[in-house]
Amino acid sequence: VCNILDIDAELSKSKLGGSRRPCEIEQHILVSAPAFPQAEVVFLLDDVITTGGHYAACRNAIRPHFPHAHIIG
Repeated sequence: VCNILDIDAELSKSKLGGSRRPCEIEQHILVSAPAFPQAEVVFLLDDVITTGGHYAACRNAIRPHFPHAHIIG
């Protein structure tokens, strides 16, 4: 288990009127250098998936760091 994602302070929560559009959310995602760049599977955990916007944004943000991994959530 490795936490490589963070959100900058400017992102508003969706339930408080923030965006659910992946392209807008992705701009606020910070990706730390992955400890396992050759991972075959990356599993994303989210406490609530409503529209999938945050999941899609996270998947898109980490894809360049894990180009050959199967990203699931």
